[in-house]
Amino acid sequence: MFLLLYHPPTATCCTEPTSLLHAYRIFVTLPQGSTAQRYFYYSSLILTIMSVPYQLVLRANPKDRLAPKKFYGAVKSSGKTEFETLCTTISDRGTCIKGDIQAALDGLIYTMKMGLAEGRIIQLGEFGNFRMSIGGSGVEDSKDYATSLIVRKKILFTPGKLLQDMMKTIAFKSTGIIVTPAEIVEP
Repeated sequence: MFLLLYHPPTATCCTEPTSLLHAYRIFVTLPQGSTAQRYFYYSSLILTIMSVPYQLVLRANPKDRLAPKKFYGAVKSSGKTEFETLCTTISDRGTCIKGDIQAALDGLIYTMKMGLAEGRIIQLGEFGNFRMSIGGSGVEDSKDYATSLIVRKKILFTPGKLLQDMMKTIAFKSTGIIVTPAEIVEP
């Protein structure tokens, strides 16, 4: 489980180097069993506990269809963050207006499309990288290869340091068990 510590801009910082008040955002590991979205207050810091919901899904082994089915954990999406909401949230956290953020993100998407179409890796600093990937049928002789054998095209994302650090401290909470797609059993 990870914990976000926010340092409000109006708070006064302590001079002790070990104080948590020197941090704008710190990730802290918490004990198992803490609930999501519970708020704690430490001096002038607001602590938000966040965890990813998951559910257990009964699945067959893809390598051995005759083997007994097993329960596997699967992330349960709690919804989507729409483009408008994303721009509004970014605008609320900084000095740019929503329209400027929309224009910047539209420009980023356009530039990424151009770069990916040229076969380039798009690096977004500590956020991560985007790159193209293809798949399809192989041939024994290179002379027999044709682009018609490419049947899968994907854009792959490789997280950078910021997201990799978050993944090291992420926590999970169970939302139930799905035995069949129509049946949900609470834990």
